[in-house]
Amino acid sequence: MSNVSISRAAANENIPAFAIEVAGVSAGLALRERGGFSFFAADPRFRILDGSRFRRLAQLEEAARSLARATGV
Repeated sequence: MSNVSISRAAANENIPAFAIEVAGVSAGLALRERGGFSFFAADPRFRILDGSRFRRLAQLEEAARSLARATGV
């Protein structure tokens, strides 16, 4: 299973953005927005999620993990 790493700063509501890493790859940035998070891809392998909105951080984690498994990251 691919390891997803999300900055612990995400728990702090004053932090508007944080990095998402999957298996040591900088997948992209998550931006805190009203009602959830938006994902912006930094790596082309995660571009399919670019601009996606997630209500909860756990949903973003699962989407990144699933995509990593599907693409062999």
